[in-house]
Amino acid sequence: QQRADRLLLRPGEPRRPRPQPARPRQAPALLDDGKFVLATFATDRGQREWINDAKDYGGHYLVGRKWVAVGDDGVVNALRGTLGGEVEAGADHSGHGASHSG
Repeated sequence: QQRADRLLLRPGEPRRPRPQPARPRQAPALLDDGKFVLATFATDRGQREWINDAKDYGGHYLVGRKWVAVGDDGVVNALRGTLGGEVEAGADHSGHGASHSG
C-alpha cells in the first residue's frame, strides 16, 4: 500500500498517512511504458466491488492490497515489477457486436 500511495503524492507533499474517503482515490500517472490510473481504496470490499464493475469495460488491472493500477497490458506488467500485485484482465469485447458492411 505505501509504495502505491507514493505514486499519488505530489512533489513536496509530506508523506504522512491520511484518512481515505469511502470512494476510491484515483490519479492519472505516466511511466516510460505509458499512462495508467492508480486507484486506492479504504476497504477490501470497496476495492473488489470497484474491480468487478470496472472489469465489465475490459482493460488490464494490477491489483494490490487496497490499490489497483489500470492501464494497457505493457504498463500493468511493468508496474508489477515495481509494485507487485496480481494481474487481472477485464472482459474481452473484441468479438462482440455485429459486423456491418457498406
